[in-house]
Amino acid sequence: MATYPVYSKAGVDRRFAPKAGVDALTNAQVAQGAEIGTLKEQIRAQLLLSNMLPRLAGPNTPATLVVGFIGDSWMTPGAGGAGGAPEEATMVQIAAKRLGVAAAVSGQGSTGWARTPTPQGDTGFFSAPGRVDAVLDAHPSLLVVVGSVNDNWTIDQPPTPADPASGPRAIANSVKALVDRVRDRAPALPIIVVGPQPTSEYRTYAGSSHKNAKAVRDGVTAAGGLTNGIWFSDWLGVATSPATRWDPATSPARHWSRGEVICYDGVNYEVVADSWVPSANPDAADPYLASFLPSAPVSRRTAVLTGKGAVGKTPASGTRALWLMADETHVNVAGAQAFGVELADRIIEGVQALREWIIAKGPVVVRPATPA
Repeated sequence: MATYPVYSKAGVDRRFAPKAGVDALTNAQVAQGAEIGTLKEQIRAQLLLSNMLPRLAGPNTPATLVVGFIGDSWMTPGAGGAGGAPEEATMVQIAAKRLGVAAAVSGQGSTGWARTPTPQGDTGFFSAPGRVDAVLDAHPSLLVVVGSVNDNWTIDQPPTPADPASGPRAIANSVKALVDRVRDRAPALPIIVVGPQPTSEYRTYAGSSHKNAKAVRDGVTAAGGLTNGIWFSDWLGVATSPATRWDPATSPARHWSRGEVICYDGVNYEVVADSWVPSANPDAADPYLASFLPSAPVSRRTAVLTGKGAVGKTPASGTRALWLMADETHVNVAGAQAFGVELADRIIEGVQALREWIIAKGPVVVRPATPA
């Protein structure tokens, strides 16, 4: 209940203000509260990251942490054309701002671990020495590589057409090549690899998405994983298992097993119970509702995007109707904001997972690049 200091002119003015004025004041208070909450979250993220990453000591040592980022067009301004995020509001800049770090970015459209637009060739791969060295020359305390959905084409159009396995192999080999290059110059630099990003509803459950994400994860494993200072995050939710699209006619009565992935309304859910028959509980007979149960049989695995379609398309629903651009590959300004916040949280999770390795290795020293 609102109270007013009525024994002052300001109190009387507020007490008897027109309803519109009171509503405006209330809205301003709500907005201010939200702004304070956001600021608190940013401070929390900054303190966590600054306490977990090593800093060089001594006079004239820069106080600002630098984080290196390598990725596709999602790290570039105006990605997707009109409606794309400007330079100061790209996904990576939002993440850097939330973490309180400076970003050294190598973002390049239409590229991935093993995918580049013709005639760019392998000079555009995430693992290309020129891209890796450009970021390392900024002396980062952490390296983050994100993506890429573009490597779905590496799966669908493999480097050796007669050998479908050449696509996943090229992706995994590229991951290892990047790690080898980094370890040659910066043995103590922690690396976070975030898999292909969620985009269209179809790509959420497409077989090529699973093979892409799995290949990235396999590359991380082949490069040494946690024991070599590398952490993998799967924000699409299909690196471990391919997704099965929910069928309203048959899926509720199906016996689902632990580890299976279900794509429901554009979101992947992993079965975390030994077995689950959705129709056994009529009040929570789909993955979305079941994910809210006290002992949930499923857990959401896809980040940020939900629903179907895209901005301006019919039909469209969920956050895809608000944030996914018409090409169903890029996100608008609001979508970049949402993914930036999500990316920052995953970076913190990764640094926490690598904490013991980071402590054991000590300060990050970047050696000069070996002349070609």
